[in-house]
Amino acid sequence: MLISLYLLTYYSFYKATGKKINILIVILPFIITYSAFLGFGDLGARNIDIYLNSIIGAFFFFLPFFIFHKNIKYAALKQVSNRQVSSTRLRFWMMALVIANIYVISVMANYGFPLLSENPNLVRLYFAQDNSLAVRVINYVNPMLAMICLYFFVNQKKRSQITAYLIFFLVCLTPFLLGNKGSVLMLTILFIAFSRTMNESRIVNEKVLILVGAASVVIGFILHMQVSNSTVVFLSIIERLGNYSGVNVVFNEFIPNHGYMYGETFIYEMNGILSLLGITEGITTQTVGNYIARWFSGGDSSYLMEYVFPIFIVGYINTGFIGTVLFSFILGVFFVFFYITYLKKSDIISVWYLMLAYTCLLIFASGKPGSFIVGNILTFSIFFFFMYSSRIFFKNILK
Repeated sequence: MLISLYLLTYYSFYKATGKKINILIVILPFIITYSAFLGFGDLGARNIDIYLNSIIGAFFFFLPFFIFHKNIKYAALKQVSNRQVSSTRLRFWMMALVIANIYVISVMANYGFPLLSENPNLVRLYFAQDNSLAVRVINYVNPMLAMICLYFFVNQKKRSQITAYLIFFLVCLTPFLLGNKGSVLMLTILFIAFSRTMNESRIVNEKVLILVGAASVVIGFILHMQVSNSTVVFLSIIERLGNYSGVNVVFNEFIPNHGYMYGETFIYEMNGILSLLGITEGITTQTVGNYIARWFSGGDSSYLMEYVFPIFIVGYINTGFIGTVLFSFILGVFFVFFYITYLKKSDIISVWYLMLAYTCLLIFASGKPGSFIVGNILTFSIFFFFMYSSRIFFKNILK
């Protein structure tokens, strides 16, 4: 999945040539790897359903690229920033990023670093439950601050690679310490994508960053398993991919016995907002992965672990193959729209559109559309509204 996601991002962010063959090159590894992970060798009916679901989901997510490839190509030709901004702005936002990291690390130091615990996955969940603000800073605030810093960095007349690497280090440090094995790799892709599209020249050694992102996944597994044998670690990663997100539970147990959810997934994931508005009452806020994991464990409401599903699996959970088509295609349209709009912008608002496009990639890989709407998109929007309001306020005060 991560390899396929990287290929997708490589095409959309770097190439943007509009050639259909590029899209096909991305789809093929996705289908092969995903079907292999889910064990298509067993010709049971449910395995075939999984295989078809992955093909349909991948195709309809990429379909908007076919439809709007000319728009992507035209927008990409325009996206080279020639602006120059004061270094004071860069220093201000760098300081904000440093302070955010100091806050999160201090909370972790007091609680205990999840990555270094005996059970990083479980401790990470308890940490998130007890320190929701720190986790929100890790997941939402730090990536936004890092991209703002990178925006001002690429618009400096004189640039030092040390600053670029420092931004990368600061945005990846806390999710790594939290024990999110794939987050560093995802943030690496985001960092490279933004830096490449905002500037014609490479500002960092991208191969080094990709290696760092991949190494973070391996190190995470080593610390989690408390072993250093490379063969054991490699087999564990393969096994983790092979049992990706409990998809077999969905097709073999949940759907046959529970049935489709018909949109309930959004209610559960967005209940935090809906309950405040008086729309829902007495419903537990939880992701669809957590809901199914609790159902599979006998209905234990205190069960914290969750399955993580790609968007097309979430669509299938809601309405079957119709949901697979609709969820994948609609998300693909949103991703292309946000990405094209990002390419057309040259001011700071482009960062907001980039983060929305990035969120669409996260939803594609890990589902939870309701959670990401409430978490990522709402947080990014409030952040930018506050930032713009502050700029207007201080400009008027200083006149």
